[in-house]
Amino acid sequence: MNFSRLSLLIAVFFLIASAFAYLLENNGLQLFKLPGDIFIKKNNISIYIPISSMIIISLLVTILYRLGIGTIIK
Repeated sequence: MNFSRLSLLIAVFFLIASAFAYLLENNGLQLFKLPGDIFIKKNNISIYIPISSMIIISLLVTILYRLGIGTIIK
């Protein structure tokens, strides 16, 4: 798989994940509001740093990769 195809797959994945998170949030469900996530809101600026959420996502991706999803991508 060449680089352009891989980057296209990654972009499509993030687009679908963003749409899914947006739909969940509009329906009142919050996807990632875990302890350890940092949210700063001052005046017109809000900053969200999802530290613990990213650790969980990293673990899930690692587990999926080790279970064989990585061989499909190669």
